[in-house]
Amino acid sequence: MKKIYWRPSKVPRVALLVSTILAIAALSSVELIKVKRKQPFFEEKFQASLNMKKGMDVIKTYRIRHFGPIDAAADPAQSGMIGLPQSLITSVFGHLPAKHNTINPNWAAVMVEMFKKAGLKEGDVVAAGFSGSFPALNLATLVAAEVLKLKVLAITSVAASTWGANIPEFTWLDMERLLQK
Repeated sequence: MKKIYWRPSKVPRVALLVSTILAIAALSSVELIKVKRKQPFFEEKFQASLNMKKGMDVIKTYRIRHFGPIDAAADPAQSGMIGLPQSLITSVFGHLPAKHNTINPNWAAVMVEMFKKAGLKEGDVVAAGFSGSFPALNLATLVAAEVLKLKVLAITSVAASTWGANIPEFTWLDMERLLQK
């Protein structure tokens, strides 16, 4: 009969048993002894993520109400932040998976982290170049600045790449105006 398992013949069974017990003990200690640490600026990041989600919901509701259902194939998350494959205001080709990556509200938390690492404080002015190509990242930037009480000087482009804010009647400027209301 052929052996199914191979084991080194020169290693004693006791040594294998001891190393197995140590491995199980190490794994158990890692799983059972957890240290909970809050990230720096946790409260601000959490609030920014919540606010971005609210903003995305406002945009989604408006878009459905005025432009019909969202294309589930292009926007599986039904975020309302993914535009058309082509329109009159489409500027260049955009990669759809890149647009999908931006519709996570946690991008607002990332922006909070970036603003804090840059040393920005309440009342500081931030110049932001907004493109319709990535409306979700624009929203993340605005929300993070709002949470940190920064002043945003926005430079905005109406054009957008494919899958961005390229619905001619609902550009990034329209979304921004809607959010300000």
